[in-house]
Amino acid sequence: GKLERVKLDLPPGEQGVIDSLVEARRDVIQLHYMKVMPALFLKYPRLFSPADFSYERWAWAVSLIMSRTWGRQIADPLLIKKTGGNTS
Repeated sequence: GKLERVKLDLPPGEQGVIDSLVEARRDVIQLHYMKVMPALFLKYPRLFSPADFSYERWAWAVSLIMSRTWGRQIADPLLIKKTGGNTS
């Protein structure tokens, strides 16, 4: 895939850096899921079921958003108000 082609263009000593970055991003996505979704499952079980809001779907959605925003933080006034500014 594209990632493998990019890695081949890097100097041999730097090819592992890409793997480390990808793994770190996956860890962040998983931590966010584990922080947010269990609370929603408990508080709003009729709206948020684990079957519909699986980690796989969460990771796909976050990846899609990140690919469109290039990692920029998006200031959502409603989200900031609800979370007290803690959106990480």
